[in-house]
Amino acid sequence: MNEENIMPQRLNLNSLKNVLKSVISHYEEKKKISDNATYLIDMYKDIISLLTTNDVKTLYNELFTLNLLFPLIYSNEEAEFLSSKVNQIVYQLVRLSNNLELKTYYDDNLKKLDEIINKVVDEYEILKAKSVVYKEEVKEIKNKVSKYRNILYRLNAKVYLSEFHINEVKKLLTELEYSKEQQIILLEFINHHNIHCKDKNWRASFTTIRMMESDFELYDVNELVDNDIKNKIDSWSNSVFESILSDSNINLLEFIDDMTSWMDKDLKEYAIKKVLNKFLNVLNECKENMLEENNYDDVEIRKIIILEYNSYYYKYLNLKKYYNEKIMGELDEIPDILDENPEDIEEKNHLFFAMTNEKSYVEKDILSIPEEYYERVRKLLEGFRFETLTEHNIETFASNSRLKGYRKLKEDQIRIVYRPLNNNNFLVLGIMLKKSDRANREYLRVITRDYNYDISDEKTYNEKFDESHEIYTNLIEYIDSNSRKGNR
Repeated sequence: MNEENIMPQRLNLNSLKNVLKSVISHYEEKKKISDNATYLIDMYKDIISLLTTNDVKTLYNELFTLNLLFPLIYSNEEAEFLSSKVNQIVYQLVRLSNNLELKTYYDDNLKKLDEIINKVVDEYEILKAKSVVYKEEVKEIKNKVSKYRNILYRLNAKVYLSEFHINEVKKLLTELEYSKEQQIILLEFINHHNIHCKDKNWRASFTTIRMMESDFELYDVNELVDNDIKNKIDSWSNSVFESILSDSNINLLEFIDDMTSWMDKDLKEYAIKKVLNKFLNVLNECKENMLEENNYDDVEIRKIIILEYNSYYYKYLNLKKYYNEKIMGELDEIPDILDENPEDIEEKNHLFFAMTNEKSYVEKDILSIPEEYYERVRKLLEGFRFETLTEHNIETFASNSRLKGYRKLKEDQIRIVYRPLNNNNFLVLGIMLKKSDRANREYLRVITRDYNYDISDEKTYNEKFDESHEIYTNLIEYIDSNSRKGNR
């Protein structure tokens, strides 16, 4: 039986964000290594300068400094060994320096010191050569990373990506050896992102994405032995296929019933498989057309391919449904390829969270909320993110001037206090259970958690975006694990 194979790892806009984060993280790690090498080179220079001093007494006076420098470069064990060795040698040199009769011993200790100096100098030269490479690598990707940070910021903050940004994404995906199908999927999600930036009510079409994800395999058909019947059925399948394509108003199920009324079950299975395979061939051709050079980038050509694909696909699904139910005796449902997949839906508003001592206030607040209210907390947070709440759930504090600029989400006794930051970004200050006798006092207490929450530059925005996403995920997981259905 035919199966539609899907890529094992599903791609969406979060996949692209993770790619950008990974490249940025890789750069930061390389920069860290490069900066650390520069720092160590300076330490090596100081150590070499002290060890190569011509005056033994000066070297003796600098032993304390050397003993401080060694642990900055070496492991504790190696630093301790070197310090002990150098101290021992220098003590001997000072002791023997005024006794010409013991010059042989003095020279032996000088050789030992030279061995240590040579070891340190060799390490220094190796690190210096590596540092040149590190700096070149950092320099090579620094400008790119600055662009990637900006792209990541735009994706997170729901800001339009220009043609320049999209071309940078294309270059990156090509460098990372993403297949043409994978590139088109991610570019299509960027296209959705850009349209949503202009029109929040626009309903995305996922045809192109589903097309790139699909890999239709033809049905296995056992060829007929009787050539006359085989030729007759082949001619029949061509005629049926053309009839289905040419008549947009055809009642496909009735048409197939009528056209196969003279066949037995085995012949009918063979005939319908032949027609199904014709549809699968044209669907695969549509995908190949989209993959051809520049076809996806040409909006008009892309539209034509999508229209053709949808036309073929729905007729194929109807015929497949007939085959599964009438021939194979299996129930079949026709999916809507225009529907959004839940994991592809982007949030409309992003929630940041006020923090205290490395923990968010909401994570502390939820512990004091009765468990039967947890689902209401979840409903308000998710509804606000995806703009599914009603006007009843959102209020300002119009009657209290001290709460001006703040807002609340409400459901039953649950209140979530927040304020706008910019665009579609909001700062959540806390969750509380409303008690009518001291509600205003509680609101005023919660807003004291407010401070100058800074997301003004791209790097900070991206870091706090990730932090807030983790807080939100942890909070929802806690709610899922601990919510108790109540009667309220």
